[in-house]
Amino acid sequence: MAVLSHISKIILITLISFLFLPCNAEVQYVEYYCYDNGNYTKNSTYQENLVQALSDLYSEASVDSFHSTTSGSGDNQVSALYYCRGDLTLPECQSCVKLAALAVFKSCFGQKEAIIWYEFCTLRYANRRIVGEEDVGRGVYWLSQRVVDDGGEFNQTVDAGFTALIHEAVSNSTDYFATGEADVTASDKVYGLVQCSPDITATECENCLKYALNQTNICCIGRIFGILFLPSCQIRYGMSLFYQTAAAPLLSPLVSPSNSSLSPSPDSLPSPDSSPSPSSDSSTGSNSSTSPPLDSPSSPRSSDSSSTAAASPSTLISSIGRFHKNHGGSRQTRPPYGAVVATVMTISAVSLFIGV
Repeated sequence: MAVLSHISKIILITLISFLFLPCNAEVQYVEYYCYDNGNYTKNSTYQENLVQALSDLYSEASVDSFHSTTSGSGDNQVSALYYCRGDLTLPECQSCVKLAALAVFKSCFGQKEAIIWYEFCTLRYANRRIVGEEDVGRGVYWLSQRVVDDGGEFNQTVDAGFTALIHEAVSNSTDYFATGEADVTASDKVYGLVQCSPDITATECENCLKYALNQTNICCIGRIFGILFLPSCQIRYGMSLFYQTAAAPLLSPLVSPSNSSLSPSPDSLPSPDSSPSPSSDSSTGSNSSTSPPLDSPSSPRSSDSSSTAAASPSTLISSIGRFHKNHGGSRQTRPPYGAVVATVMTISAVSLFIGV
């Protein structure tokens, strides 16, 4: 009993220290997933090790955009890692890791394995080895409801540009990160980003990104923006600048979309700072939120100034969905930003499929 009391105090002190650490950047929540891979109980040794691992990740995020750690031993050992998007500053990275650690601990409490995706970082923990292991088993995509006239041709051109970005990212063995842009019209561009978790091999990174690109051909053909996250990699394109520019390479010119003067961004996703309400599958995190969402999924440094007629967030509809390797997936439509702010909206799954 005394041991459990001691563990409880350690956990409480550690979590309270998290809450009073500053956040230096707006961080956009995307999704979480709680794996059915064993459970732990409140104030257990596994919980103590998990809190220690998450604390280690937060501490290291002040000096590195990627870190992995283990805590404990035997059946109670926790393996954890995070990686931040390659264009972030370290304060931005640490802010994202802080929120991700708190959110996944809260949202997947009692589960021995979980992952959470934010726009700027990915964080995972498990009671098994995950470091150095490519994982494309589960993913989430986020896409626009707006389409171009010729989605097939547009998508083929985007594919060609991303093929070049994948090659560049794989060649960059330091962080597996690459960005690029292409002219759509004289006044509009499309931007692309690819990245892998730095702990996997170059071959695994290439395989992961190619799989992600193939998935965009299923979910995102003709959409004017699309984001796809896997545990080990991510791919994103859009018509608004969403990354820090630093001599980004030019991709192949893209065909002009039907309404290329628009530079929309997805409407906001719920923040996990409010308690998530389980959807039809309690292991996933696409739920209602009582907190007003952030304005857009773009980096604070992004701008729509290149757009001649930027769309209002309240008029935009985006979708988020999940998929499992060797299975399909279907979209989940989220309400417009204005509707979320005006009332508490319950976001229910639309033909949700997460795989088994």
